[in-house]
Amino acid sequence: MLGVSWSPSLGDASCVTLICSAFAVWVFALRRTLRRRHDVVVAALAVGAVTVIGLHVASLAERDEAARRFTMLTAFAETYALDFEDAGHGRLPAIVDPNDPTYLALIEIQKRWLAKNSLIADVYTFRKRADGSIVLVVDSETDYDGDGAYVGDRERRTTPGEAYSSVDPALTAAFDGRTSITPEPVTDRWGTWYSVFVPMVDANGAIEAVLGIDTSAAEFDASVAGMRTARIGALLAVLVGLFAAFSVIGLLRARLDEREAFEASLDEARRTAETASRAKSAFLTNMSHELRTPMNGIVGMATLLLDAPMLGEHRGHLETIRGSGEQLLTLLQDMIDLAAIEGGKFDPAIGPFDPTASVKTILALFHTDCIDRGLDLRVDVGDGV
Repeated sequence: MLGVSWSPSLGDASCVTLICSAFAVWVFALRRTLRRRHDVVVAALAVGAVTVIGLHVASLAERDEAARRFTMLTAFAETYALDFEDAGHGRLPAIVDPNDPTYLALIEIQKRWLAKNSLIADVYTFRKRADGSIVLVVDSETDYDGDGAYVGDRERRTTPGEAYSSVDPALTAAFDGRTSITPEPVTDRWGTWYSVFVPMVDANGAIEAVLGIDTSAAEFDASVAGMRTARIGALLAVLVGLFAAFSVIGLLRARLDEREAFEASLDEARRTAETASRAKSAFLTNMSHELRTPMNGIVGMATLLLDAPMLGEHRGHLETIRGSGEQLLTLLQDMIDLAAIEGGKFDPAIGPFDPTASVKTILALFHTDCIDRGLDLRVDVGDGV
């Protein structure tokens, strides 16, 4: 393939600016979700890497498309040059008569080429005179606007021998025997083109002319830019996917952080509750022990009084006092046991008890209140219980 030097269209700076702006907007919009600086740094590195790779791929695609089109144009030019050599271009005299049969036949060949190949805007040949000047030889009329008519100097046939002033280095290289292209657009009175120049030889193998073909620079650049645009579009689609992925990751991470914070608050509340429970248990235990001491005194004194002689009614009241005191001692012991249960240190004692006696002891506590209110409170327990 010919050595093609192609300068990609400008736009990398614009793409980078657009992507950086979009990234800044994205970070601002998700500032409450992307709470960790690490997440922003990772996202920035990923977006930067994808952008660099994407722009590089777009530039390669642009260069490849330009090289492909130049290669195709070169193949056309070389084919047309061989056709012209076979049609007798080398037999044309130095000064060509516009009515020369060979010249007219070559004009018709050019017109057929232009009618069949829409990529080619013009086909022509040059010769170099002894004084070094370059003149056009065969350049047919060209319907540039496609209206079917050849109107104006731009579309009419060029007179053989007209001097060509816009000499490009690629044209000079072709006269030296090298097929050459113009990597940059060249503007002449016919328009702005990319051109390919191919040397032509006579029957003796000497270079007698150069064939050139033109293609529209606007159409060429549009095709190459379209390839780049497609790659840029793919890059933007990938970046949108990255933004979406990092958004989801940020949202999930934010929810995870909230859940961890909630669980931490629950754990703190649990520890606070456990501390309060232990304090309550310790208080109940201490208070129960403190209350047991005077209650033991009350029960002891009631027992001593019951050993002394007294009236039956007084004895009953005293037995109630002692029973009530013993019941309070039982309740205090239950409170101590409850504190032990909450502290995980309770060791239950399993043994037989008398449910009838327990019920009668409880009723005795309410006996006096019932008498004061004129109520009769009794319990009957069957013999089989």
